[in-house]
Amino acid sequence: MLIVAAVGNEYSQGNPVEYPAALLQPHGSDGTGGQGLAVTASTSAGVRASFANTGSWVSLAAPGENVFGAVSQFASSTAYPRSVLPGAQAGLYGYASGTSFAAPQVAGAAALVWAANPSLTAQQVAQILKQTASGHGSWTSDLGFGVVDIAAAVAQASSATPGVLLAGNRVDTKLRLNWSGSAPRYSLSFSIDSGAMKTVLAGTSQTTLTMTLARGHSYAFSVAALDGEGAQTATSAPLTVSLGATNSRR
Repeated sequence: MLIVAAVGNEYSQGNPVEYPAALLQPHGSDGTGGQGLAVTASTSAGVRASFANTGSWVSLAAPGENVFGAVSQFASSTAYPRSVLPGAQAGLYGYASGTSFAAPQVAGAAALVWAANPSLTAQQVAQILKQTASGHGSWTSDLGFGVVDIAAAVAQASSATPGVLLAGNRVDTKLRLNWSGSAPRYSLSFSIDSGAMKTVLAGTSQTTLTMTLARGHSYAFSVAALDGEGAQTATSAPLTVSLGATNSRR
């Protein structure tokens, strides 16, 4: 089974790492791998909701600001404004915000992906949701791999196998790369200043590597998924990192 959890709404209270979400998408993973999905909240404009937590343990996002749904009769009408649902025979309805409203949308998306291809594993379902999100394979600490795109995820589940995702976190000249997929082996390559690609790791089962980069250069990284015979089955979106001549963090 695929477990989905909300990352929390305490950004203005110190942006803490929240559990159990950080058990599913581990702190420091930059959204890759993991045993489940840690979901943050986005606005209708597709950016992070101001209250939503951020960090290296965010998988992806879903709408979580002013979400319409059922409201408990015991809920505060100030915190949860009531609204009329045309045609409803009973019940109370209204609007509310929070990552807890975003996480169920991702769980529903996972159910639709699995229905489209019941042979997928939980990790493959998570991989497809990340890969088809609005980030198009690019990860950020605000939205993870982006806002979930259910139509794109279902389409990929119906027609293709999951690919490979690559993310990186740089502190000064140290770059930590993380990648994930369903392949038994991977190959990591990079180029400097648009030069020829060089293979760093070939046929490896590891999914992380830390490298020291040189200032004043631009790097492009790519990870290829390999099958049991070493043939390439998928390639990650390129990850580019540029270092200026002065100290900075990206």
